[in-house]
Amino acid sequence: MKNIKLIILLVTLLNVTSYAQHKTLNTLSVTGKGTLNTKPDIANINFNLNITNTDFQKAINELNTKTNKLTDALKKAGIKKDEIYTSNYSIVKDYQRNYKTGDNKFKGYRVSHQINIKTKAETKDINKVFSAVTSSINEVELSLSFAIGDKDGSENKLISLAIKDAKAKAKLIATESGVKLLKIKQIQLNNSSIPYRSAQNQMHLSKNMLAESAPAMVNNFNPSNIKQNTTVSIVWIIE
Repeated sequence: MKNIKLIILLVTLLNVTSYAQHKTLNTLSVTGKGTLNTKPDIANINFNLNITNTDFQKAINELNTKTNKLTDALKKAGIKKDEIYTSNYSIVKDYQRNYKTGDNKFKGYRVSHQINIKTKAETKDINKVFSAVTSSINEVELSLSFAIGDKDGSENKLISLAIKDAKAKAKLIATESGVKLLKIKQIQLNNSSIPYRSAQNQMHLSKNMLAESAPAMVNNFNPSNIKQNTTVSIVWIIE
């Protein structure tokens, strides 16, 4: 008799546990949005140094001379060593197409050195780079873009704003619909596409341009804010 009662008790407990495990929880899912308009504080200046020569070694040597002259001028202008870095270096055979005969004529070895300079997004600091470049190279094609230096700090602010927005929305919905927020069941962060850099601006810079028209070109840098967004989805258990 005792064994039968024990079996009945165990079966009852199992049924209760099974019911509790399969009981559907009422939930509320809300997505909060964080938005920032951040002023960029970093200027990224990118330009290519190119040399073409039919002699392989001479092409490399000429480009090395050109590169050394530029980096020396940058350092003298106050640009730190860790603000100058190589993003790409390539050596390719260069040909000129003869469309009448269909032949390709060998022009030489084209050696390219892509150099990036990272400095403050201030007019005086950008001017230092431009002046150094034109003092060592007659002319150069370059691109200028602006970026946010403190990426982690910016991301943390966005997440905090998104969570606050989600909480405010959940509280409003719960109050207006007459339900009670219990605890958070799930949180999902969606921040894979946060922009930290502006679009690149292409420009051609030469010694003559710097002497004649640069004051109007390089003394009015006022980069626009970079708009950043992220979202956080939070699921609450409610009753």
